[in-house]
Amino acid sequence: MLGHGGPRRSPETPSIGLKLTRIIKSTESPSLKDVVEVVLTNTGQTPISIPIGTDTVPLLAPTETERRYLSFAVRAGPGIADTVATAMSAANSGHPESRAVLKPGDTAVFKLPISGYYMVGSKTAAADKLTIGVSVTLNRKMIDGGIDYNEQIGDSINSDNVLPRP
Repeated sequence: MLGHGGPRRSPETPSIGLKLTRIIKSTESPSLKDVVEVVLTNTGQTPISIPIGTDTVPLLAPTETERRYLSFAVRAGPGIADTVATAMSAANSGHPESRAVLKPGDTAVFKLPISGYYMVGSKTAAADKLTIGVSVTLNRKMIDGGIDYNEQIGDSINSDNVLPRP
């Protein structure tokens, strides 16, 4: 039955769920105010491999093979223009430590930076109601005809919940 059971996903979309657990103050850098903690869960029936490498430039270099990355978007509203931060994790076949295998039900925790600029400005009733949400896409880097390009694998996945702005 069409339309029953929620939105349909592309068959290539990884079987993962995202849940935001909390927003915490960052102690790593003065320019980084807050961090949103995201739990990524394998919601499928089979193990999946996810990129977890943090040094994305060498991991995604054109000389590497089987290059994949997760691209996270942190939003303070429903639209793409509401993106307040982005983050990536990457992997390739030459660096097995840059991947994690999640069995069904297993989780991985990501801490994503939130830029402080979304809170700057006058306090209004609308600003007080801002919420933080996250979406993620799985992507691969390919070389075709000598050109290095990005290809999204499946659909973007939105977090199951949002959190109030701190």
